[in-house]
Amino acid sequence: CYLYKISTRVGVSTPPRPLLKLLLLLLSLLAGDVHADCPEGRGMQLPIDPRSVGSLHRDLADEVIIGEMVSLVDQARLQAVIRQLSGDDPVNFPSGDVMINTRYAESQGAIRAATFLIQSLEEFGYSINVQYIGPQDEYSPNIIATKPGVTNPNSQVLLVGHYDSINDALDYPGDAELDAPGADDNASGLSVLLEAARILAEYQFQRTIRTGCFTAEEIPPYLLGSKYYAYHAAT
Repeated sequence: CYLYKISTRVGVSTPPRPLLKLLLLLLSLLAGDVHADCPEGRGMQLPIDPRSVGSLHRDLADEVIIGEMVSLVDQARLQAVIRQLSGDDPVNFPSGDVMINTRYAESQGAIRAATFLIQSLEEFGYSINVQYIGPQDEYSPNIIATKPGVTNPNSQVLLVGHYDSINDALDYPGDAELDAPGADDNASGLSVLLEAARILAEYQFQRTIRTGCFTAEEIPPYLLGSKYYAYHAAT
C-alpha cells in the first residue's frame, strides 16, 4: 500500500500545477502499467503497447502516458476548486448555489464541502464510501473514492488530504461557524487531489487507486479523520 498526503501552502492566485505533475508521475509508476486496451480506459493513442516485452519499451510507453496525463491538467479547474472551497465563489448544487465560508469539521460549511467533494468524485466515475468518525451530527465525514485495479486490486495506492479548516481565533470548543476559508490549508491541496483524481479516472491501472478526503485534522487532538481511517484499514 502506497500513501501520499496532499497538503500545500500556496496562494489562491498560484495553483500548484508543478506539484500535480510530480504527483501524476509518482502515481502512474506506482499504480502499474496502464491498460491501453481496457474499454473503460481512455483509449490511449500510443505507438507503444505498455505491456510490451522489455523494460525499454515500458519506459518509453510510461513517458508517453505520463506526458498525456500532464497535458490534461486544467489550470482553470485548479483555480476554481480553491476559490469554491475557500468561499470566494459559490458551489453549484442541484438545490441551488451555496457558499462555503468555513470547513471547520463541526460546521455546516464542512458538510457542504463534503457534499461538493462527493459530487465531484462521483462525476469522475469513482465509487464513494462515506466514513463517519463519530456520531453523524458531530463531525463531517471522511470521503473515500475508489478506482479498482485491473490485475492487482488488493494492492492500493492512496492519495489523501484533509479538507477541514479552522479559524486561528477559535478557542476549542467555540463558534464552529466562524469564517475559516483555508485557501492554503488545505483548499489548494484538495484542488490538486481532485484534479489528479479526475485525470487518473480516465485510465486503467494494475493497482487500486483510492482518493481520501479526511475530516477533523484541525481539531484537538488533531488528525482525527486520518487516524480513524488508518486504524480501520489496519484492522
